[in-house]
Amino acid sequence: MASNAALGKLILAATFSAFFYYAFWVAVLPFIVIDARDESWIYSLFPPMKFAFLVPALFGVVLLGGLSAFSLYHLRDHLTARFIRPQRQLAMETWLVIGISGVTNGGKTTLAKSLEAYFTAHQNKTFFKDNLLLNKVVALCQDDYFLPADSPRHEVIKKLNHINWEILSSLDMDRMCQDIMKVLGQKFILYNCHELRRQQAEEDSEMGEQMESMDEYNLFADHFLSNFLAKYDENGTGSRTTNLIKKSKNESYQNMSIKINILLLEGFLLFNHSFTRDLCSIKFHIHLPYERCYERRLQRVYDPPDVVGYFEMCVWPMYEKHYREFKGRKDIYVLNGEIPQDSIFNYVLNSIKDLL
Repeated sequence: MASNAALGKLILAATFSAFFYYAFWVAVLPFIVIDARDESWIYSLFPPMKFAFLVPALFGVVLLGGLSAFSLYHLRDHLTARFIRPQRQLAMETWLVIGISGVTNGGKTTLAKSLEAYFTAHQNKTFFKDNLLLNKVVALCQDDYFLPADSPRHEVIKKLNHINWEILSSLDMDRMCQDIMKVLGQKFILYNCHELRRQQAEEDSEMGEQMESMDEYNLFADHFLSNFLAKYDENGTGSRTTNLIKKSKNESYQNMSIKINILLLEGFLLFNHSFTRDLCSIKFHIHLPYERCYERRLQRVYDPPDVVGYFEMCVWPMYEKHYREFKGRKDIYVLNGEIPQDSIFNYVLNSIKDLL
């Protein structure tokens, strides 16, 4: 600080000295009478008078150049943010998140893969509506996030001496949620078809009355953002967004051209975790009765394999418990897993089309 003050004083003194030197040269020297013996000595201290008007011009150029350089230096951060950084920023992307849950061996993986194949085949094409263009398709499976068998976080069923794989603590849900945030990107909008339909119904009402929400559970509310967005965005830069495609001043959302991405989430406990449940705009759950589920379970080989009594003592009781947690929700479509897979696929596809 002291060196800066001293430098400032030195510059100020030099500036005043130059000013008084120039003022004396231009305004005083031509009008004073100087003895002939001293004339050469005094005039040797000043340039010829013909250069008097060149000095202000040079001084002005130097001053303007210095001020410009000073301004550019101190405004570099603002200019960089204004003209350079926006080119590196990702555009706000719109995502439709579809969740597929279900009982073990109910066919949820088959349904998810069928939907992924269908959507992938229709990329860069109109998607069910004239104003929707299908862009990216991403699928994540909850089964890929099981903890390793030797993880100390597992709960062991003492009577069976076997790990309980049917509960959330057997899954690394934090990692799954972080991966979801990476897919969605730093800035995103969630396409909530339920809320859009509700708002359109309000607008179409002759009296303009407020109608009851068709999807009271599926609003991307602030509590969701506060609890999860910061937690699972490891860079802390995720934007607080809304799942409602907002209408412009001049046109309704039906006429807005939207490039939409699809995120398919599949898992047996997808709707028992707050983050994945609230994130999904469209939810499907496949159900099977006990006998049919047990029959299919016997045909599958697991690693590690089921021990005797595991289905009866753990798999089915846990499924019933978890199913009861969301069974009454109006925003989850419950599907009959006993009907052919093609019929389930066509029903789900038509349901998505109707919702959009």
